[in-house]
Amino acid sequence: SGLVTTSEYSIAFTVDSKSDVAKLQQDLSDHGRVQVFTGKASLCLVGEGLRGCAGVTDRIFRALSNVNVTMVSFGASGLNLSVVIDEEQVENAVKQLHREFFEQKVVSEVFDVPAN
Repeated sequence: SGLVTTSEYSIAFTVDSKSDVAKLQQDLSDHGRVQVFTGKASLCLVGEGLRGCAGVTDRIFRALSNVNVTMVSFGASGLNLSVVIDEEQVENAVKQLHREFFEQKVVSEVFDVPAN
């Protein structure tokens, strides 16, 4: 499954790397300008109350402050937030998020803390 974000003038979405991107790009070019970005990865954060818990997105983006975030998408359920980042930054991003939400003195009420 892919991610979709929209604005007044554009639509951005992700496709699986196995998709025929060249054909998709050709088909869509009849409707407007098409840009393809390769070497990207989706990183999804899942937690109950993610959307409604004050300060959580601030903590997420503070943890990702050294990561090039290309796209952001909230799930309709409010349980997940996904970001598209450069593939080579995935390991660092996961470590930074883990540090922010599971290794701090302030434990998150949104994400389950793994049992030791």
